Amino acid sequence: MKKSSRKNRSKKKRNNSQPKQGTKKHTPKAQHAIWERLLLLHLPDVSHRIGGWTLRIGVFAVFLTALSIYVSTDRAEVQITDARFPGGKLAPMMMLKIETKVENAGTESANIVKSIMRDHYSVAGNNPLPARPDYSDIDMWDEWRGTLLPGSFDGGLYTPTDRKTGLPMTFSPEQFARLNSGEDRYWVYGYIRYRDRFSLPLTSRKTGFCFTYYPTTKGLIDCGREGAEYMYMK
Repeated sequence: MKKSSRKNRSKKKRNNSQPKQGTKKHTPKAQHAIWERLLLLHLPDVSHRIGGWTLRIGVFAVFLTALSIYVSTDRAEVQITDARFPGGKLAPMMMLKIETKVENAGTESANIVKSIMRDHYSVAGNNPLPARPDYSDIDMWDEWRGTLLPGSFDGGLYTPTDRKTGLPMTFSPEQFARLNSGEDRYWVYGYIRYRDRFSLPLTSRKTGFCFTYYPTTKGLIDCGREGAEYMYMK
């Protein structure tokens, strides 16, 4: 009897040490697995939202890029393509007048809102052309206002005046000789401000120009590198 009771006790100890069928042992690993499952349940939703916003941002960026390319190519583009003296050549004691050719090389109509022009005369190398344009003392060239259609051009006339007397400028025979020798220099410059249908409120575009007297032809040519700061489009 004693032997059988000992055997029964040892069986009970073994049975108690083994987990019952249908139950799980809650260990730290099992708890970690539960949190992983909870996270996995939310991850697809988060990734879906992130993917959706990424797609929206990408589409918007492509749209802005396409719009900027379209706007930059399909705009008005006003240029001063020519400036000359009447008859093409300067002469002594001739009342100074400058004929200009303004062209819209763009694909949109340009509404010109402001145009200015001034001249600059240097005697014997004194008072050279400033490194940057000086628009503080300007002549209003308001003949140029209105609309310029795409691919069209028109002409304007600028009459420089002596700032001391207010009379139209002329070059004496002595001045004319110094201009042709290169001792004296003469420039005309300015800008045209305009708008097109893509211009934002209170904004406009601006084209600067610069021409200088060239003794060989006794006419005007663009300033080249010398007037790089004067010739721009922005």
